Amino acid sequence: MQSIQATRFPTEKLMAILNGIALFPMLEKAAPEAIEPLMQHSRLVVAEPGEHIMRRGEFDSSFYFLLKGKLQVSTQTDDSAGKIVGYIQAGEMFG
Repeated sequence: MQSIQATRFPTEKLMAILNGIALFPMLEKAAPEAIEPLMQHSRLVVAEPGEHIMRRGEFDSSFYFLLKGKLQVSTQTDDSAGKIVGYIQAGEMFG
């Protein structure tokens, strides 16, 4: 998984990406002063197909917005294949 600090992207390009998530246009309109601090603490994470973002039992204080693609949610553990319990679609949040 590759992680890139959001502030490394040009603001207009980053906002064009983030505006695909319903929360951001509303936040930008209601509290534009909140955007800059949010970007200071944000990173873009790129995962390859089949790569795990989070595993059951792991602690992760991050909150994710899926910008592109689809994530499979399963009951998989290290020693079992598990079953698919749902999907996270682009524009949805998890974490």
